Amino acid sequence: MATDNKYDRQLRLWGSHGQKALNTSKICLLKSSSLGTEILKNLVLPGIGHFTIIDNQIVSERDFGNNFFLTRADLGRPRAEATKEWLLELNPDVNGESLQADPSELIRTNPEYFSQFTLIISTQLRFADDLALSRICEQKNITFLIAKSLGFINYLRVYKKEHLVVEGKPTEKDFFDLRIHKPFQELKIYADLINVDELNDMKHKHTPYIILLMKYLEEWKNLHGDVPKTFEEKDDFKKLIKSHSRDFYGEENFREAVNNAYLAYLDEDLPFSVTEILNDPKSLDANSDSDNFWKCSKAVKQFIDESGSPPVMGIFPDMTSDTDSYIALQRIYQNKASTDLEVIKSKVSAIKGSDLDQADVDFITLFCKNLQMIEVSRFKSIETEFKELNVGEIMSAMYEDLPVVDWYWGIRACDKFIEENGRYPGSEESKDSEDKAQLLRIANQLIAESGVEGVEFKPEIAGEIVRFGDCELHSIAAILGGIASQEAIKLITHQYTPINNTYIYSAITSSSQVIEV
Repeated sequence: MATDNKYDRQLRLWGSHGQKALNTSKICLLKSSSLGTEILKNLVLPGIGHFTIIDNQIVSERDFGNNFFLTRADLGRPRAEATKEWLLELNPDVNGESLQADPSELIRTNPEYFSQFTLIISTQLRFADDLALSRICEQKNITFLIAKSLGFINYLRVYKKEHLVVEGKPTEKDFFDLRIHKPFQELKIYADLINVDELNDMKHKHTPYIILLMKYLEEWKNLHGDVPKTFEEKDDFKKLIKSHSRDFYGEENFREAVNNAYLAYLDEDLPFSVTEILNDPKSLDANSDSDNFWKCSKAVKQFIDESGSPPVMGIFPDMTSDTDSYIALQRIYQNKASTDLEVIKSKVSAIKGSDLDQADVDFITLFCKNLQMIEVSRFKSIETEFKELNVGEIMSAMYEDLPVVDWYWGIRACDKFIEENGRYPGSEESKDSEDKAQLLRIANQLIAESGVEGVEFKPEIAGEIVRFGDCELHSIAAILGGIASQEAIKLITHQYTPINNTYIYSAITSSSQVIEV
């Protein structure tokens, strides 16, 4: 596979292991209308391993009006087959197949068929089919996306029973595990050998800020008995650092020490969210059958209980320093990280009950390196959503700027209308007013049953749904195609944080919302 240059830019985002996860994934797409085609296109381009399109439709004149991928030469052909061929032309690294079958019928008669896939994407199906399919995905822990495009409205629902993220990709700040507030022995020995006040000016201005913070934190504790805690004490600590500089604005290392002073008085070794994961029942009870994520979590918890601190991550930042000091410090952190990693490996091996293979070692290394960024996402099941809606979240979403949450009821009501009438609202022009009234009734009934109080479905939204008919616009579907594929890549690579759990976009107001329904 010629991936080195072809995927260069995306490898910078999710690395070779993320790309490998994509290359080995198996995707199932239900229905190949414009929406499904757009989503799958955006997964074929970055290099998924294999896809299967399930669709029983034949290419008709209607398809040419809403699907840019199909041509006149495809008229009368199975839509899944034609779509497969055009998508495979986009990336020769990807394998694909088509199955001419009714997705709804296949879900009912052969649910086990879907257990082979990494990700299942349902497009333009009824919620009854989505619900049945979600039960399969819940049982098998398969990633499931529900996507619907109706006129100028897009709807996306993301579900996975448990999504484990080893690389959270922080964007707001860098995570460095420097242990200034609680130095390990090798670091303390190195720092004790340096007398900053006796250094010449050149060495003084190139002493790494890690050493400066350790020295002046020790001085502070000798004076005050504890680390700075209040705002005033933290401000005074920064003044103490400045007082030791010989030319504060000419010594960048001292400015770095002041800017990173918070590292000296951290009150926790790990973020609270990570501590919660380590204490999760699935971590505490991890065994040989558990996912590697939970084995590593249990091993790290055991390490902390025994040593009092988590394993050193080994991530070392750039800083103002002379070469010798920087390399010496870097080596100290890396050696400590390697030593701690070996302990974690032995603990995981004990939990596994056998020797580790290379895949295990690679995962453990990645887990320890990214310990402060691990995440666990558990999504509300679709069945639970329909029985017990998150009323507070719905009400909160209604008061945001340009809310689109009303369309949630509109999409649900449209689905119920199809169930009762066997057609889309607005598909028979002579019955537009009747369809609008029926939609209003259904939507208000859904709102009442959900427990949301003081809310009525807007007649203008019902009118828009009737005006849409069963129209699917390719340009609108393309927007959701980009968003849905982005969420799919997050879930496949186990990197970045996916939305939780429903996304609605209105092209009428050019606004969108993520709602945890």
